[in-house]
Order: sequence, then structure tokens, then C-alpha cells
Amino acid sequence: MIDCFKLSNKKFPVQTLRHHISKVNWQNDYFFISKLISKKLINCEVVDNDEVRKFSDHNPEVVTLDL
Repeated sequence: MIDCFKLSNKKFPVQTLRHHISKVNWQNDYFFISKLISKKLINCEVVDNDEVRKFSDHNPEVVTLDL
């Protein structure tokens, strides 16, 4: 299995979790895909906006594949 964020050369760590007292980016959530499917990866991103922040301290991840 391959980490989509590493495959996309995103800066590590990708912030997927926010701690209100921390100034450090926390990555507690990952998205893994198989090596075969990894060739179809178009994009992966973390959604971070005011709406998301109202409901959770975790940011959703969106992965786009060309299947």
C-alpha cells in the first residue's frame, strides 16, 4: 500500500488533525491505495475550511483517481 500524500509529493506532515494548544501540524489520518491503483492517482488533498472546523478537529481527505 502506498500513502497518497507521499506519492503526490505533498509537504510532510499534511495536517489532518488540529490540537487547539499545538503549533505543530499533526497527521493522524492517511489514505492508502494499492500500487496498481496508484498509477491512476490524479490528486489528493486535505479539506480545511471554517465549515469543517465547526464540526471536527479532523480534516477530511479527498482523493481523486482516474478509474
